Amino acid sequence: MRRPGRRSRTETAGSGRGGEVGGRRRQPPAVLVACWLALAPAAASALDLFTLWQRPELPLDLAAGQWADYRRQALTEGRRTDDLLRIQCLGQDAQGRWLLEVLPLVETDPAVFAVVPGEGLRLWFSGALAERTGSIVDAVDEVRLWRDGEEQVLDRREWRRDPLVTASFSGEFRPELVEEREATVRVISGRELTCRQMVFAAADTQVARLPNSTMTQTSSQEVSAAVNPSIPLLGLAYVTERLRAESRLDPPSDRLSPPPPQIRVEILECIDFGSGARPALGPVPMGSD
Repeated sequence: MRRPGRRSRTETAGSGRGGEVGGRRRQPPAVLVACWLALAPAAASALDLFTLWQRPELPLDLAAGQWADYRRQALTEGRRTDDLLRIQCLGQDAQGRWLLEVLPLVETDPAVFAVVPGEGLRLWFSGALAERTGSIVDAVDEVRLWRDGEEQVLDRREWRRDPLVTASFSGEFRPELVEEREATVRVISGRELTCRQMVFAAADTQVARLPNSTMTQTSSQEVSAAVNPSIPLLGLAYVTERLRAESRLDPPSDRLSPPPPQIRVEILECIDFGSGARPALGPVPMGSD
């Protein structure tokens, strides 16, 4: 599968001569670090519940009472993190805003999951959520956070930094290539589901000028999704995201080496779903259905 890619350029000027050794100019390590930061992959956002929100290939189900539980795993530089989340739709309020709750889960026994009491997010979205227009972040109208049973209304700057919020929607993915593959079967909580399989891919190349050389970074992002319309929200049964970023110096330097390749793999797996969800974070405020 050939992945077409964007190409962009970042001009980074060196500050001063930085000293010379043996008649050769020495490139300050800070310049290389600055270039690496400037060339951070555009697709740096994590896999989340809304990564593929805008894709028309995925069904969108916002029926009131629908819920789905997910296990999310991230593998990067030999480290692994896991979390469990429930997302449930409570329908629309009197103003036409969509009301969703995102709730952390705990595994009380093998394959038995429960909502953590007094913890979670209540999210109000504009009508753009159902229309799939604009940015998912811009569609957020209100965010309320519960921690240890205490409720807090978050402004935009606060919720953009909160880890539970970013686990729910940290960014959107705009692929350059979409490919459908052979259907697959997933078993979720004893239910056998035949799922469409799709692959979404994008690539990017960026260039930064150093005092004596050029650093080129190539990054690729691939999201594979198994989808069944009976699963609430976006029908996601199983999703994997692979990110890879690597750099090279031209001409090569015997004094400086480009950063090592960065590889990150994230997995989002549906472990259960159903209907009949009720508000888990207390009564819905007045003015809501």
